[in-house]
Amino acid sequence: MVPRVKDRVGESDSAQRLSAHDGYYTRMPTHRAVRDGGYETDHHAPDLGRNYKDLADTIAKAASTISELVKRNQMLRADAEAALANARAECGAEKGRADKLQADLDIALSERARLVQDTERRLRDLAAGKQDLADRLEKTTADLDLANQWLEYLSSHVHAQLGEAIKKADGMFRNRSSAA
Repeated sequence: MVPRVKDRVGESDSAQRLSAHDGYYTRMPTHRAVRDGGYETDHHAPDLGRNYKDLADTIAKAASTISELVKRNQMLRADAEAALANARAECGAEKGRADKLQADLDIALSERARLVQDTERRLRDLAAGKQDLADRLEKTTADLDLANQWLEYLSSHVHAQLGEAIKKADGMFRNRSSAA
């Protein structure tokens, strides 16, 4: 069995009751149970009507402040979301530019690598051509030296034979001139 409210309110209820008002606590009126089932009020307490009006004004001001804070929060949230969306858009645009620059760089590096390979191939071809020309020049120089030696031999041999032929012809003309 649950005790009724009027049975629960007794002598212990005569203790001091406090209420928040403007940061201070004020004494609320105490109620004592009387025999006819009602309550007796301590008439030395401040006027409850004024306290309730002040309390209602404080609650209304707090509610107004909370509403204003909610509005400000919503405005700040909207501004933050707009700034965030703007930053994301800028970030996306910068990423696009960075990706394009990276693609251009990759193409340039690829072209550079191709040019380096072409240049190296040309240098190898030129070195091989130079070596071939050097080998041919050496062979041609050796052939020219051999040809010069052969010409000198032939020249000296021809000069020697011409010299003998001239001597023989001179001797023959002298012998004919003396015989005639």
